[in-house]
Amino acid sequence: MPDWKRVVRDAYREHGGTVHDRSRECVRYIFPDQAVLVLPNSVSPGWAKSQLAMLRERYGRVKEAHGGMRRNGRPELDLEHVHVSDHARERLALMDEQAGVDRREFLRCLTLPQTVLWSDVHESWLFVRDRLAVAVKESRHGGHVVPTVMWATQDMFEAHPRPEKEGA
Repeated sequence: MPDWKRVVRDAYREHGGTVHDRSRECVRYIFPDQAVLVLPNSVSPGWAKSQLAMLRERYGRVKEAHGGMRRNGRPELDLEHVHVSDHARERLALMDEQAGVDRREFLRCLTLPQTVLWSDVHESWLFVRDRLAVAVKESRHGGHVVPTVMWATQDMFEAHPRPEKEGA
């Protein structure tokens, strides 16, 4: 018998939901479209199935592609229509100097992420794989823009800090 609360929680996350707040009775998730959905502490199979159906209706079916990567609710990237900003190029060059990050690692992060999360701080999706987190936004002209690239973990940030800006 499945753990229905976990099934719904995983579905919320797969569709881009992140924890908004918690109480004794429930956890509230916020989605990229600003919808807030509640996950009660006690979940019946009937309620869980109705939530899963609602998620499919609202955000579409979760598709499995590229070895199990779940992308629904997240941007589908056409690499020919992804623009990498000057700032992101500078970050990649620095990361290459610091830790040998290369173009293949960057492209694998975009095409085969381990996780895709919404970041309110960056107002973008974060495609995360191994050492990298690549921010992706929709562009005004169609396609997508990579505004920045970051280390995926705090340990990597600490091991490879960004140099101080001149005049700062």
